[in-house]
Amino acid sequence: METFGTKVDGLHETFFILTKIFSLYMSSGGQKLLCFRYISSILLESFNCFAGVFRKIFYTPSLLLESFKPFVGVFLKKFRKFSHKMVSRFFNHPQFMLENSAYTSVFWAIFLSYNCYYEKYSDGSVKNIQDEIPFDLPVGWAWSRISSFSIINPRNSLSNELEVSFIPMPLISDGYKNEHSFEIKEWKNVKTGFTHFAEGDIGVAKITPCFENKKSVIFNGLQNGFGAGTTELHIIRVFSKAINAKYVLWNLKTNAFIADGINAFSGAVGQKRISKEFIADYLLPIPPIQQQNKIVNVVDDCFRSIDAIENSSNSLDNIKALLKSKILELAIQGKLVPQNENDEPASVLLERIRAERKANLGKKYVESYIFKGDDNCYYEKIGKNSVDITESFAFEVPPKWEICRLESIVEMYTGNSINESDKAKKYIGLSDGYNYIATKDISFNHTVNYDNGVKIPYGEPKFKIAYKGDPLLCIEGGSAGRKIAILSEDVCFVNKLCVFHSLGVNKKYLYYYLQSPQFCELFKKNTSGLIGGVSINTLKSLYFMLPPLSEQLRIVCSVEKVFSYIDEIEKGLN
Repeated sequence: METFGTKVDGLHETFFILTKIFSLYMSSGGQKLLCFRYISSILLESFNCFAGVFRKIFYTPSLLLESFKPFVGVFLKKFRKFSHKMVSRFFNHPQFMLENSAYTSVFWAIFLSYNCYYEKYSDGSVKNIQDEIPFDLPVGWAWSRISSFSIINPRNSLSNELEVSFIPMPLISDGYKNEHSFEIKEWKNVKTGFTHFAEGDIGVAKITPCFENKKSVIFNGLQNGFGAGTTELHIIRVFSKAINAKYVLWNLKTNAFIADGINAFSGAVGQKRISKEFIADYLLPIPPIQQQNKIVNVVDDCFRSIDAIENSSNSLDNIKALLKSKILELAIQGKLVPQNENDEPASVLLERIRAERKANLGKKYVESYIFKGDDNCYYEKIGKNSVDITESFAFEVPPKWEICRLESIVEMYTGNSINESDKAKKYIGLSDGYNYIATKDISFNHTVNYDNGVKIPYGEPKFKIAYKGDPLLCIEGGSAGRKIAILSEDVCFVNKLCVFHSLGVNKKYLYYYLQSPQFCELFKKNTSGLIGGVSINTLKSLYFMLPPLSEQLRIVCSVEKVFSYIDEIEKGLN
C-alpha cells in the first residue's frame, strides 16, 4: 500500500488523500468504486465552499487540523450514511494506523468535534456519548438522562397516623392505560418494607413480566397526597417544571424503552429486574415544554378514541360515527392529505379576506393577528397588545396554514322566529317562497327536510336568508352543536339556527370543520345558559385552522371519498 507522507501540496493532493483514505475501508473493487464516486461528489461540493482555505495547505498535522476543520464539518453533515461506529472502525484499521498515524489522529480529532453528542458533568469533565444516541433530534430538542430532571426512589417522611393510599402491583393497570386503584392504610403500617410515592410521581414496574407488560402509571387521587406499595416499583419524581410527567410516562411505555430494559435485566430466571441505575441513566428525547404538552394531548386524544371504540357496543352506527370523527380530526390537523409546496399560503388568502372586510366595514373593522414567535409559541396581536395563546392548540399547525378567529373568515347570523298563530295564517300552504327551516327539520345525520309546508314569501323584509352551500348549525337547545347541515338551496330559518357564510373559505371545508372533534369540544366548553347554547359573539371568537385554499379542496375530496367507503362497508355488512 502506498504511503501518503507528511507533506500536502495543493488542493488536488488533499482531494487524493481523502478519497484514498475512505477507499481503504472498502473490501472489494465494486464497493470501492461506488464508495469512491459517492465520496468524490461530496468532496467536490465541499471544496466548492472551502476552496480558498485549501489553496493554502499546511505541512504539519496540528495545522492540518485547523485548516481541515471547516471542510470536515460540511463533509460529515453530508456523509451521514456512515455511522460513528463505522468511521471508528476505519480509523482504527491496523494497516492504516501503521502507515498513516499522523493523519489518523488528525482526522479522528476532527470527527469527534462534529456530529457527536457529549455529556458534561458537574466537575467540568466531558464524555463522548455518541454510541448511546439512538437517533438525531429535531431542532430545539435535547437528550437528557432521567436523573437530570427527577429524583429516583424518594422516601416520604409522614405522621404515623396519616391515612395514605396503599397500592400492590395487581391494582396497577398494564398496557397503555394510566390507571390504578388503592386501599387506605395508616402510614405506620406501610412506611417500612414498601415503596414510597406521592401525588404526581411515576411508578414503573421493575420485575419481569410486569415490566414487559408496561405496568407504569402516574399516581393521582392519593389519600392525603401520599402512598406506599409494592417493592417491585421504581419511582420517578419529576422536579423540573420544564418536564411534563405524562410525556415521560408515554416514553416509558414505548417498545424501545421496554426492549432496552429487557437487555439490561439482571437476576435469576423468573426474578429478573431493571436496576435503579438503568432508570437514572436512561436517555429521553426532550422537546420544549409546549411541544411536550402538545404531544401528550395528541396521544391522549388517540387513546380516548381507541378506548371509545373498544368500549362501544357492537353497534355499527357507533363505530361508523367514531371512524368519521377520527377522519375529521386528522383533516383539521393537516394529517389527512399531504401538503404541497406549490400551494398558495393560507396567509395570502387571509390577507385578501381581511382587505375586503376592512373595505366593507371601515372603522368598525377590528382584526386579530395570530402568529408563531421565534420561541415556537403562538401569539395573538389585537392593536398593540400581544398575548401568548400557545396552550389553546393541542397540535402543531402545518406549514402554510394559518390560525385565525372564525369571524375573520365567515359572517355569522341567526334567523327569525315565527309564532304558531302567524305561521298558520301567513306561511302555511303557500305555493311560492323560501322554504322555512326549523331545528326539527335538520336531522342528526345532516340531512334537511325542505318540504315541511312552511314558506316565506320572496321579498319579506324581516326574514334573513341563508344561501345555497352555506352550513347551518343549531346553537341553542338540546341539539346545540349536534345538528348541522349544508344547504342545497336558499332558505329562511329559525333563530336557534346560525348560518356560516364563507368570505373566501371552501364552504364544504367549513362544513366539515364544524363537525370536527376539535370544534365540537370548543363548542361544548363555551356552552352556557339554562337551555344550553353558545352566543354569536362567542362563536366569532373561536379559533379556526385555515389551510391553503387548494389544500382545503383536497381535504374535502379525501373526506368525502373516505366517508363513501365507510358508507359502502356499512351497506355491505347490513
